[in-house]
Amino acid sequence: MKTDIMSHVMSFLSVKGFFKNDIQVHKDILKQIWFHLYSRSKNINGSSGFEHVFVGERKPRKGIIGLHNWIFFSYGELSNKINYFGFGHWKKFINKVVILEIYFTYFGKRKKSTMFIGTTPELEIALYTLCFFTRPNKRCQLFFAGFKFYIQTYTLQDKGTKFVGTAFPMLK
Repeated sequence: MKTDIMSHVMSFLSVKGFFKNDIQVHKDILKQIWFHLYSRSKNINGSSGFEHVFVGERKPRKGIIGLHNWIFFSYGELSNKINYFGFGHWKKFINKVVILEIYFTYFGKRKKSTMFIGTTPELEIALYTLCFFTRPNKRCQLFFAGFKFYIQTYTLQDKGTKFVGTAFPMLK
């Protein structure tokens, strides 16, 4: 909440009627949708939206799911846990901001993912939160520096409460 982008997004969502315009309410909502543990299977609470999007989750037989963050990806590559194989489609917005479709292995399991490159986690969480509320389970069309792109979010629900299941950028 201490960054301008997050404050602007939460204020915008408040004005649009998604929740009360109160700093504590904003903090509670972000904590709930991003960090509350929920079950992806077998009723074992062990996943969170933040973990899925920014770190990835290792799943038996499925390999890795999630992992849409370039900072963790870079760290994984440096520590030899991730082996980068190249990229497919990409879009450059400004000098250092790119959306990239990449191919890699993580702990030996093949994965294709899309992610922003060169953005801050604060910007990503703000954009993903915006789309989580305004276009849940749909492609959310955005414009940045004159370029069109999309963010896809999926929600998970447990006992009537919605959480970020995943969120990632898309080129089309």
